[in-house]
Amino acid sequence: MARINDDSISLKDFDRQLRILKSLRPETQADDLTKRQVLEQMVKQQLLCMEAKKMGLDKDPAVRDEIQKQRDAVKQELQDNIKNAQAQLEQLDRAVEEKVLIQRLLDARKAGIQVSESDIAKAYAQRKSQSGAEPLPPLMQIRDQLLQQVQLEKLVDQAKPENKIELFPDVAAQGTLD
Repeated sequence: MARINDDSISLKDFDRQLRILKSLRPETQADDLTKRQVLEQMVKQQLLCMEAKKMGLDKDPAVRDEIQKQRDAVKQELQDNIKNAQAQLEQLDRAVEEKVLIQRLLDARKAGIQVSESDIAKAYAQRKSQSGAEPLPPLMQIRDQLLQQVQLEKLVDQAKPENKIELFPDVAAQGTLD
């Protein structure tokens, strides 16, 4: 890919840099111009680091400490991102399963659920009050969504008496987003 004195930039390092750029800026196209710019930037960085090492800056204890602090901070941020991604994957599995099961339940029981126009109008009014200043589409545009919402609420109402439900809001209040 590139050589600066006895050091080189490998294709692996270049591809890694392109992937990082793409993750930070998803709109980036990996065209010839972008690839050239990335390679030139990598050469500039390596050249400047070589100059810093020639001056002995890499041996300075304060510089070594700063390097370690920044490494630790970046590692922690990446570990947090990985932790969040793992939680999202776990939640995704559960959410997909729940969505399919709920849709199948609705399909199996919706014929027996009576929904009036009044029920739909109430659901629309409730959604409108919850939307605040955000405008809501006309009722007829979201009627099917509202119908499904009312049907699901009626299924919940049917299931509640057959199940023991305990809420622990004090415990939930202790939850964190960390």
